[in-house]
Amino acid sequence: MYRLAVALFFAYALCQSEAKCPNIEPMSDFYMEGILGHWYVIQRTGANSDCLTDEIQAVNARKGHYELTQTSPSGGLVNAFGLRHEHNFKFRMQIPNLSNPAVMDFTFPVMNSYKLTVLDTDYDNYLVFVLCNKRFSLLGNVPVVVILSRTPTIEPQYLETVYSKLLAYSINPFTIKMVNQHQCARGEQGVLINTATNILDTLKHTVDGITGGITGVLQPKQPVKPVPKPKDENEYDPSVTGEYNIDVRSSFT
Repeated sequence: MYRLAVALFFAYALCQSEAKCPNIEPMSDFYMEGILGHWYVIQRTGANSDCLTDEIQAVNARKGHYELTQTSPSGGLVNAFGLRHEHNFKFRMQIPNLSNPAVMDFTFPVMNSYKLTVLDTDYDNYLVFVLCNKRFSLLGNVPVVVILSRTPTIEPQYLETVYSKLLAYSINPFTIKMVNQHQCARGEQGVLINTATNILDTLKHTVDGITGGITGVLQPKQPVKPVPKPKDENEYDPSVTGEYNIDVRSSFT
């Protein structure tokens, strides 16, 4: 039994060896401030959501501290009631050696720390970096490749440049999952919804639409009288109506 367990372990290790992170040469003359701002995720290893975006901001540039905020849309039952919102996840980017800014510590909330290496960028169109787990993992150290663009789509010539860089390290770019960026409505500060009243109105209209369709068959339609608008000057005052705009984006800080 012991020999079988050892044999299985080594067989697993050999299978994982092909997926080890390569020793990526960081981009020379890299300028960190050049990649700050908004990016669209074009391809990412293991991506499981559409409309992914990244926002890179400086927290303390003098100490090499930056932050990446990843945004993804909600889905499923949440959207069924018109409560569409966004999920925000924040990651710490720390440059340990300011003389080599293309290599950073990339920390997930309550998770492992990864080594982030900027492979290439032209700052205005595309950015590609590789993440490698800094700690031992039984799941292996599979590289996570992220390809970003300043626009929802990337021009073929830039993608060709990125692919050639990846292939030089035996990373197959055609196995990296594509991220759909079509029909991705998103506001600059995220999607806001009205709480309380709007939620109840949404549910009420849904129920009314169902019951109205049934009773309309059994009863004759009654004339609808116009309802005059209230003239109260506080009609749209949040303190009176009880409606407030609340950003429902969730985040891990």
